[in-house]
Amino acid sequence: MKRAIAWLVAALLGACLRAEAASPYLDPTFGSGGVAPFNSAPNAQSPYPIQLASGRIAMLFAATWFEGGINLGNIYYELGQFQQARDRYTRACALDGENPRTHFNLANACDEMGDMLGALRLYRHALRLWPGYADAHFNLALVAEKLSAWGLACRHWQRFLDLEAGGEWVAVARSHLEDARQSLARARRRTRGRTG
Repeated sequence: MKRAIAWLVAALLGACLRAEAASPYLDPTFGSGGVAPFNSAPNAQSPYPIQLASGRIAMLFAATWFEGGINLGNIYYELGQFQQARDRYTRACALDGENPRTHFNLANACDEMGDMLGALRLYRHALRLWPGYADAHFNLALVAEKLSAWGLACRHWQRFLDLEAGGEWVAVARSHLEDARQSLARARRRTRGRTG
């Protein structure tokens, strides 16, 4: 019942806001007629304040709806409000700790805020829940590079490539894997030079 009320309120808010085509919050280059589309509740992935407002209203009525928390977190993330995004993702993780995408999103927010160790821990948790989550391998490898953990980066770049044989990010991953291998070799040579 709460979920239905939340959707109804969000849809009504959207209808009211959509009528204001001249609103400075709407992107005139998006969609037809110069009006950004409204996706009736927090499902919108675009960074428009309309979706943010409707998402907040929906969350008031559906505080235990973890998908709503994820979607609202996504909106905050797109707006560059990473602390708010992290707060929403944290709440969503508390509601459904077995969802790897929630941990992945929370890791992304931590990464954006400079919490590399937190991001690393959360990407690993997402991968424990879903070992074949290619995007988590990709992002974990990026964080490992930031931490100069070259062996870890190599393992996750390779795992990403094993999972995504023909995706659009394969060339990027191959390049990073080669760079990480070279950095790992240099680090090993330096370590041998100090102990030898």
